[in-house]
Amino acid sequence: MARAAPSVPLMRYENGHLLYGEFRAYYEAHGDKASFGLPITSVFVDAGGLTVQYFEYARFEWHDQVRLAHLGRFFAQQHQMEGAFTWHEADEVLEEDRIYLADAGHTLGGAFRWYWQQTGGVLRHGVPISEEFYEAQPDGASRLTQYFERSILIYQPGFEGTSDEVIREPLGLRYAHLYVEPLRLEPEAPLQILAEASLPFHPTSPDGHNIALAASRLNGVMLLPGERLGFLATIGEVSVANGYVPGSGIENGIIVNNMIGGGICTVSTLLYRAAWHTGLPIFERTGHRYWLRAYADQPGLEAAVAVPDLELSLGNDTLGELIVEAEVINQFVRVRIWGRSDGRTVVVAQPEIRTEGRASASNAAVVEPEGSRSSFAALENTQQQARDVINRRTIRGADGSIVRQEQVLTRYAALPVRAAPPVTPGPTLPPAPSEELPDGDRVKK
Repeated sequence: MARAAPSVPLMRYENGHLLYGEFRAYYEAHGDKASFGLPITSVFVDAGGLTVQYFEYARFEWHDQVRLAHLGRFFAQQHQMEGAFTWHEADEVLEEDRIYLADAGHTLGGAFRWYWQQTGGVLRHGVPISEEFYEAQPDGASRLTQYFERSILIYQPGFEGTSDEVIREPLGLRYAHLYVEPLRLEPEAPLQILAEASLPFHPTSPDGHNIALAASRLNGVMLLPGERLGFLATIGEVSVANGYVPGSGIENGIIVNNMIGGGICTVSTLLYRAAWHTGLPIFERTGHRYWLRAYADQPGLEAAVAVPDLELSLGNDTLGELIVEAEVINQFVRVRIWGRSDGRTVVVAQPEIRTEGRASASNAAVVEPEGSRSSFAALENTQQQARDVINRRTIRGADGSIVRQEQVLTRYAALPVRAAPPVTPGPTLPPAPSEELPDGDRVKK
């Protein structure tokens, strides 16, 4: 359910439940509370493996798009042998204001027809699956009723001309009380930030374009309990057709500036760091080949990604949903993981850096010349030693017991100074005037 960065807050709470992502978008685009009532659960995966959310009058289901469950058909099962629910032929004589729906085999007229047309028709209620008939209500009264695929409409005498002349049965609520665990119907605490990470970047550079695009496609991803998230699988194909441009990267051990999607490792690195500090399980992660200036603030806590075989994969081992927020703020890109604390604590040790057999605990950054537009450029003209970085974390449960103790090795290769190509002397030319570039860099012609 990944979407581009929204212009509205990522999450909304109503009735103690979370409205989010595609379900929230559908809810708000199709009438909000007036159409579906209040949410009575947050999003969850039901026993059949379907992602769902319940509202007073509906059940939302995710089938690569939002669909409304046919709750009217469910509650009509007990009436299937009754005359009002049998198929009616088109040749019957109809009242003046009544129409026949050929694909439903039923008629629609009067106040029910008016209400059906005014409140969404087929999209909201589906087609009628019965004729009008009198049905006993919970208060003991017998009222005129008609069943539809997704709704049950009831006529109320004495309310003619008011908004209560026709009312709906709260089918979402009725169904939830039958089949949803009571705990899911209880109000929930709002999500909180479990961890976040940020890095500076150059928004106007090619790498900056790729970083902002990848962040927009990661933003809003929900990870339900037990689910896994693959970074590349989430942001979609990294290609020119999908909006990415050539940027910096490491290809076959060579630093290049023509890698499609170059720079997106900044976003995967931030996701990895946030997951590391949250205490989430990391299933797949690879460091970069060389020590890179952009990530040296937290040595070793980085995640290289590249098609087809370098992926970042993590999981949700908490009891509730997690939401990833990825956004660009001026010249910084930030990734946050939202969720509800399960009481775990995560202790992250200082990285251990080993060079030539010597070890030290340090987080000192390598400094590069100012003005570099590469989001993760290495020191191409500065010799670098090979080094190993070991990161460790200890995760304890709410009771203080150790859940996991982990250490991760990131091994950086040596980067020799590249010999400059020989220069053949040529005729001496007068210097050309310099031209000011929009971003303040200067270029000589």
